[in-house]
Amino acid sequence: MNPDLVPSLIIVVAVAGAGWLASTMMPPTLQFGVRVPPDRAREAIIGELRRMFRVGLLLGALLAAAITFAVSLTAPRGAVVIVAPVFALLFTGGVYYVVHSRLARVKAAEAWYAGQRIGAATALPGSRSWRWAFWLGPALAITVATAIIGAVDYSSMPARLPVHFGLDGSIDRYVDKSLVAVFWLVVVQFLMTALLGAILWSIQGSRFELDPAAPEESFEHQQRFRGAMTGALGFLIVALDAAFLVTSLATWDIISGSRWVIPVAVLALSVIPAVALVLVAVKMGAQGWRMRRQGESAAAAGTNPRPALVQRDDDRFWKGGMLYWNRDDPAFFVSKRFGAGWTMNFAHPVAWLFLAVPVAIVVVSIVAARGGVG
Repeated sequence: MNPDLVPSLIIVVAVAGAGWLASTMMPPTLQFGVRVPPDRAREAIIGELRRMFRVGLLLGALLAAAITFAVSLTAPRGAVVIVAPVFALLFTGGVYYVVHSRLARVKAAEAWYAGQRIGAATALPGSRSWRWAFWLGPALAITVATAIIGAVDYSSMPARLPVHFGLDGSIDRYVDKSLVAVFWLVVVQFLMTALLGAILWSIQGSRFELDPAAPEESFEHQQRFRGAMTGALGFLIVALDAAFLVTSLATWDIISGSRWVIPVAVLALSVIPAVALVLVAVKMGAQGWRMRRQGESAAAAGTNPRPALVQRDDDRFWKGGMLYWNRDDPAFFVSKRFGAGWTMNFAHPVAWLFLAVPVAIVVVSIVAARGGVG
């Protein structure tokens, strides 16, 4: 059996699961990337599309898994790890787009926003706290420590270094020792820390999308959501840096252990904080909307058949309900329309700087692995 098959199938399940969770996190007034007036939040078409989306996710995941399995039988090692996420994302994204497009057409055809009173208290700037620095400091310290250890121990490292490990911890790919082979993980670690740290800093100053029917209540809930997500994301950054440190020490032959101990430790440092982040988002809902169920404002939860004020219909700025493009908006981080958290204003030049970092990480990883031999 291709050793990459199991992790590839896990990727397929994770992508489909992420799509399902994203659909459950949104408030009643945001469905599949479409802004919905509160008095239309219980329309039958929304429930129908929600069921269609979940069935589509299941069928798409099964099809992606079947393709992944078929490719694993004939393709060279490493290829299946690329095929799995591509098809998983393709099917998940396709199902989402079909559902999004249909809801947008129904909304337009039935003029859901006709006669609605649009509120103005929808975009107040946030005050940036120093919570991001509390997490970024230890993350940078771990990154610098990794680089220093590599520099000090460089001369005593083995002539050939591993660049790929199996699930059981066995080494199945090596490269000759060089500055690139030794420090590429440190470079990736630094780029990842810089990217996630910049995101952490940016969301602290992103604006609050207030509900005009209950501005004080929605402000309080979004503040709590931002604080909880800052802590969860900060914990993830520190844990990932620790995982990079352990991986680097194992690659440089500074630490060793049972064949499965180091991979399990790295996996735990990567997965546990990520799961914690997801759990926070699921529990609180996008921008903390689920906390409104305990509040006094029924309008904020979308249960009032006709609230005094509703948020503006801003669908025209969202391409496919996912990509925000607004040249007139100075913000470069805004709340997501599908899934909990924040996304970028792709019309803002700063957004492309954030996108450049993942590209750099991929390039560094490819360059480091090119000299490997199985």
